[in-house]
Amino acid sequence: MKNLFLSFVLVMVSLVSFSQEMKRDTTLVRQIKLEKLVLQYINDYRVSLGIKPVKWDDKIYVLASHQARYLSYRGIELSHFQTQDRPNHTELRYLCDRVKYFNINTQESIECLTSSFTLGFKNQKDYEDVAREIVNSWVISIAHRNGMIQSNLEVGVVSIYLMEGHYMRPVLVMSEYK
Repeated sequence: MKNLFLSFVLVMVSLVSFSQEMKRDTTLVRQIKLEKLVLQYINDYRVSLGIKPVKWDDKIYVLASHQARYLSYRGIELSHFQTQDRPNHTELRYLCDRVKYFNINTQESIECLTSSFTLGFKNQKDYEDVAREIVNSWVISIAHRNGMIQSNLEVGVVSIYLMEGHYMRPVLVMSEYK
């Protein structure tokens, strides 16, 4: 009985500690929360058009994160091409170079970029508003929208690096595997 009680206390202490950590809503937590929400809204849009949703893929996420991290450097222009040298970063000029570098065997891949700004994430509505703004920026662009709604694409991810806590350049990568 004593061991059961001690186990219960340890679990409760762990949960309280985890809860306090999550309440801090660190930059990483905010990024992950926003990434998942943006992909959910993209899938909602695809489903509304009768297109299957894409599934999250960790290998594609590494590729998208590489581009998002590059775009987060101060002085880098918003571009699909990595043309400026950055310290401690392997510049991979084209999306196809990044696909090859990360050894991803895809038939086709698309990439969407945008810029967004938020005054902060005080509640769930703030996340939802920013996520909708990001998706809408791609929907209103014919080229981005056409990429997002390709029915052959099976996997997709969004990678976001918050810069100074408020400014971001989300990267969407969607792919079809061979």
